Amino acid sequence: MRRALLCMALATFFFSSMEVALNGMVGHVSAAQVNCTRFGIGGLFLLPLAIREMRRRAQVLSASMVLQLFLLGFLGMVVSMSMYQLSVESIPANVVAVLFCTNTVFVLLFAAIILRTPISRLEIASVVVAMLGIGILVDPLHTNLPLQGLILGLAAPLFFALYAIFGSRIAVQIGGISLTCLTFLTGCLLTLLLIGLGNCEIGSRLLERMGLHFLCGVDLVGGYTLETVWRMLYVSVGVSGLGFACYFLSQEFGSPLLASLAFYLKPIFAPIFCWLILGEKIVFTTKIGIVFLLVGSAMALFARIADGRKKA
Repeated sequence: MRRALLCMALATFFFSSMEVALNGMVGHVSAAQVNCTRFGIGGLFLLPLAIREMRRRAQVLSASMVLQLFLLGFLGMVVSMSMYQLSVESIPANVVAVLFCTNTVFVLLFAAIILRTPISRLEIASVVVAMLGIGILVDPLHTNLPLQGLILGLAAPLFFALYAIFGSRIAVQIGGISLTCLTFLTGCLLTLLLIGLGNCEIGSRLLERMGLHFLCGVDLVGGYTLETVWRMLYVSVGVSGLGFACYFLSQEFGSPLLASLAFYLKPIFAPIFCWLILGEKIVFTTKIGIVFLLVGSAMALFARIADGRKKA
């Protein structure tokens, strides 16, 4: 149990400190460059664990599975994480961190709609409370934050929740580590292809017309300084590699419920890290919004505990 708690604590630390590291690369390294690099390195870091998991399951990837992995890599890594990185560039990191944690609530919602999973009253209440928290956090009537940044900050967890819902089906077959590793790598490959398209004249015009200017003229090796290099290594090896490895090891040594605490604790620690390291002020409405989101997340967590006891 100690190993499980240690792994969960390390996963919480890595996930909660991600926005701080990403914020320091804004203006130096492009969003597409960050995603391509961090998921490529993170996927390679997780590859030995994924191979071990698939061998243990005696699982062989079919053509259908490979196609699903590419679609999931596009949905989770290309779409969701691009929106996430772009939101970090335009609104405070502590706001992005808290907003992204709402993916756990969106998962509940989409599981009921898409997978027809029964949803309890407590889970419905958690969604309502979380939505109120988002409204207070965003404070649309008084906010000075860019609307585009807020939309991207909300869209990122929404698409990530869809990635989690659709990914749950194939994760049952190949395992969570394998799913994460392979979608990291497919997402990296798809991002590379889009960057290549954006570096040719015809492709650049096409992407510009689609509003995907961040994929145009990307230099994968440009913008690096001593500071941005260590930050990139941190989000690649630390967050995407060690963070997810610790998350899945806490599942292995403990339980999925224990591992999920990393996402429920992030809304507490991420704003604190942003305050201590980046000097970002946590305004009153943000504090109230965080409280609502924490209450909503706690309700969702208690609902999961109650559901687990019923099944037991």
